[in-house]
Amino acid sequence: SAPPSGGAGSRESSTPHNAQEDLDALVFTDEAAKLANVSEARIRRWAKSYPAAMPVRARDHGRPLYRLGDVVEVEYATRKGARLRAS
Repeated sequence: SAPPSGGAGSRESSTPHNAQEDLDALVFTDEAAKLANVSEARIRRWAKSYPAAMPVRARDHGRPLYRLGDVVEVEYATRKGARLRAS
């Protein structure tokens, strides 16, 4: 029999879903862009424009890592036209 497809909405892990842990996950620019449905350039622009709201949390071989919860909050705020602190 074939392995599970892992399609949208499926979870490969058998551990219970923990939304807070997911929001604390660190993601690369390309992953953040896909999850927020924006371009990678937009993610970099948000990080530069709103460093207090979306700081680089770590680097892996020079590549910035962002906290997923920060990306979600900035995406939501910019979509709603809210003002974010620039620093």
